[in-house]
Amino acid sequence: MGSANIAFHEVGRQAIFADPNWRGGHYWRAGVIPERGLAVARMVAHITYLSEQALTRKFGRRLRAAPIADPLAPFSDVFEVESYLHHQGSTFVRRFDANSYVTITRAMDHFDLAAEAGGDLAAAFRGTPTRFCLVSFSSDWLFPTQESRAIVRALNQVAANVSFVEIETDKGHDAFLLDEPDFHRTVAGFLAGSAEHAGLG
Repeated sequence: MGSANIAFHEVGRQAIFADPNWRGGHYWRAGVIPERGLAVARMVAHITYLSEQALTRKFGRRLRAAPIADPLAPFSDVFEVESYLHHQGSTFVRRFDANSYVTITRAMDHFDLAAEAGGDLAAAFRGTPTRFCLVSFSSDWLFPTQESRAIVRALNQVAANVSFVEIETDKGHDAFLLDEPDFHRTVAGFLAGSAEHAGLG
C-alpha cells in the first residue's frame, strides 16, 4: 500500500473520528452511527477510484438541473459532481459499518508482503506454484502501473509463471467494474489458459 493510499485512508478515518456520533467506536451502544463522518470517508475514497478524465467526461463543470435558491451560498450543492459524491456517501452509510471501515483500511495500510520476507518481495514469492495474471490500467493512480511492474519483476526473479498487461483507458481504478473489452478479454484468456493448464479444458 503506497503512501498516497495510506494518506487518503487516514483522511477518511479522521472524518469518522470527528463525527460526534463516533463515541470512540462504541456508537452502537447508543443506537447511533457516525453517519456524516462515514459518508465523507466514502466521498474521499470514491474520488480515488476515478481519473481526472473520467470525472471531466462524466461531470465537467455542469451545474445541477434542479433550481438552486442561491448558487453562491457556501453550503449549496451546486455542481453535479458534488451531488454525485453526496449520493455515494449517503448510500454507503446504509450498507457499511464505520468500525469495519476503520479496521479494513488499517489492515490494508499495514499489509506489506515484502516486509514479511525480510524486505525482499521476490523472496515472498519463491517456490510459488501459482500462475499469476497482473492487469493495470493506465489512468489508475490508486494502484499505478509501476507498482504492478514491481510485482512482475519480483515474480520474474523467482521464475514464477506470470503474465502482465497494462490496459490503456481513461476510466481510472474503477475500469475493472466498467465495460472495458480489453480487460474482459485478458481475464477470459487467462481463465481459459488456467483451465487448460489444469486439464479441465
